[in-house]
Amino acid sequence: MNTRFISLASPCWLKGLALALVLSAAPSKAALIRVTTWNLQPGAVADTNGWSNEFQKSLVQEAAESLKKLRPDVIMLQQVADWETCQQLAQALQPEIYQVAICSSFRDPRTNLLSRQVAILAKAKAYLAWSEPWQNSSAAPAAPGGFAFAAIRLGNQNIGFFSVQFSDGASSGTDESRSAEWQQARAESARQLIKQIDSLQDWKDNRLQTYIVAGDFNTTPDDVGLADEKTLSLLEQCGFDNAFAGLPLKKRATLPGDARRPAATLDYIFTRDAGRVGSALITQSALCERGAVTCEMDLAAPKAAPAPPPLAASKAFPTSLLLGASKAPLTPPALAGSNAPPTPPPLAKVVLNRTFDGRVYESHPSWEVPSTHRMDVAELTPARNMAADSNLNAAEKVAPWTTIYPPRDPQARPGLIDLTAYYNALLTESWQGNSKSDLASLPTGLQKFEGVEYDVRGIVQAGGKERAVERFPARIEGIKIQQKCARLNFLHSAGFGAVTDEGQQVGSYIVHFTTNRMPLVIPIIYGHDVRNWRRLAGEPPSTDLDLAWRGPNAASANSHNFIRLFTTTWVNIVPGAEIESIDFVSSMGKVAPFLIAITAE
Repeated sequence: MNTRFISLASPCWLKGLALALVLSAAPSKAALIRVTTWNLQPGAVADTNGWSNEFQKSLVQEAAESLKKLRPDVIMLQQVADWETCQQLAQALQPEIYQVAICSSFRDPRTNLLSRQVAILAKAKAYLAWSEPWQNSSAAPAAPGGFAFAAIRLGNQNIGFFSVQFSDGASSGTDESRSAEWQQARAESARQLIKQIDSLQDWKDNRLQTYIVAGDFNTTPDDVGLADEKTLSLLEQCGFDNAFAGLPLKKRATLPGDARRPAATLDYIFTRDAGRVGSALITQSALCERGAVTCEMDLAAPKAAPAPPPLAASKAFPTSLLLGASKAPLTPPALAGSNAPPTPPPLAKVVLNRTFDGRVYESHPSWEVPSTHRMDVAELTPARNMAADSNLNAAEKVAPWTTIYPPRDPQARPGLIDLTAYYNALLTESWQGNSKSDLASLPTGLQKFEGVEYDVRGIVQAGGKERAVERFPARIEGIKIQQKCARLNFLHSAGFGAVTDEGQQVGSYIVHFTTNRMPLVIPIIYGHDVRNWRRLAGEPPSTDLDLAWRGPNAASANSHNFIRLFTTTWVNIVPGAEIESIDFVSSMGKVAPFLIAITAE
């Protein structure tokens, strides 16, 4: 255990401020987007080796060939093996460029990583993403699965995508899958999903205009044994439209019939405020049990009027037309052919930055690119950029960016310190400037590392000399603790470190007590508390470092490496005194420490 005791020192107060105006190519205004959802569960032909590595490679290649023809802007996957499989699929889709916005890391009761996850890939970068397992009450079984969420700006709209996996706990079409308790479990999972969607309505920044829920619902109104299930109707009651509306079963059967069971619709695309939505097209696969479902949406066109017959017996779904440039309905072959949305122009390779002294300089858009997905250009006002340090009146002040980060779990106890107000980077963005280098594979929410529970939802990055982190503050002040504790646990790491930095102090945590003005300093030592979050060759062994988590991202996978976080425990020798706050301070050298979570015990 890497444990720290109190040291005393006077803090060095540093402050800096910088403003950059980003000039880059304008985003695409295309209103036409295409979405594909696909359950990659191997079919009966793969019963004996469906989860072997070799079969997974074959499955990825076949899926890629089909997806290349469909050319979706967003791919929503279910029963995908893991993040690495998503990366392999993204590579197989080249020359089209897709990014893995999110891949879940659901675990079984023994905390083993499940082999079937949900994920979202997209051509555009997500500005926010997370995943969440189903959390059923004691009245229903704990349904496996969950959802992956990504907020992506396409055209001129912010769209919330939910890739969902509703489990039936048994093979589809069996008596167990029709049982009342599993119907109740799926309905309760749907209520959890709807509650999450409702919470997103409160966003002030980066507000979502459109919602798309797609994936494996594992229920169908075609089965009389499921006629009373509420899973689908709950979404309808919340204003969601079904892309399969009005289609006969033979045109919407995602699970082909065989000697064991009849054909059924188990996979769906539901939309809300998505403009005019085309009827879904199903693409079958030799290796997958389910077919891929694809539909196109014209965000600029008004929604078509409802038309019978309804898919479900008690509800009417609006039928929509698929619109191309001529505003005429397209046939399914056109969907998979040449009427794809135009490819957005590439981002500018150079941006111009302006400092407060009037100096204008050029730079590569290493950090500006992810920033452009966070807010509209119209919001780049002096009041917006300087609200934290200016004496603006109430009418001039604007809300902080807290709503772009995943919401805090209501079950989080006070000891899991809420860092929402201090986050300055997303786990899903390449915040240090290196392409495809993020922490998106890090499990989020309430997570245990090295036996300590943390609230994991964002990054608090401190500044440094490297250009990629110059924009971050040297000091993050006033992180509220407001409680007594015997120890503090820090989940953290650092960027831009080298083997030669061993033993150097790269930052500190300065502890402020409620009843004592003397600050206490917890130094952050390279090689003792943190190292570079990307493993480096030639690192000496260390008995002090506590590795809390390791995982992949696209950049590390390409170099057969991994990324990592560390944990440090600081023992408080005055546990009877309440800690008011903590300052997170960088030494402003080449190494730039960053903080993920703090837990007080």
